[in-house]
Amino acid sequence: MTLLRRLVFWALAALAFIVALLAAVDNSNAVTLHFLRFESSAWPLSWWLLTAFLLGTLFGILLSFYSNLKLRLTAHAANRTAEKRRKALESAQAKPSAL
Repeated sequence: MTLLRRLVFWALAALAFIVALLAAVDNSNAVTLHFLRFESSAWPLSWWLLTAFLLGTLFGILLSFYSNLKLRLTAHAANRTAEKRRKALESAQAKPSAL
């Protein structure tokens, strides 16, 4: 099963590489981007697409890291509270009852 999984992974990776290569060859015209008064240098369209993809990926990773960090801190605080309450319950159960 592991061999099949590796084979499928490498086949998909090769297919993605071929598709990216074809997209890069097909989009080789130089393009200048205009935004308000900013004008960029002329790069092939494939470079602009790759840059946008990489920036979006990095932004997604950073956003995911921030979200996971918040969740981990919240879980850690909840675990500390639960541990304190468990210790308080154990100490209350250890004391003899006055009834």
